[in-house]
Amino acid sequence: MEYTKEKLFVIIAFLASLSFTLYGMLPTLVTGDFTALNTLSIIMSIFGFIGTWTLALQW
Repeated sequence: MEYTKEKLFVIIAFLASLSFTLYGMLPTLVTGDFTALNTLSIIMSIFGFIGTWTLALQW
């Protein structure tokens, strides 16, 4: 029972984190405003998302 609650919490947290990441990237992707700063910000966001969840799943 407890394992199911933890699993559900991780899934919800993952989806919330993914939605915030996409929410930050979508305006740039839709408008095509690819300045150097926006491009680096998107790359940093992707690596930050991957790094955070790699650490969280190992913990």
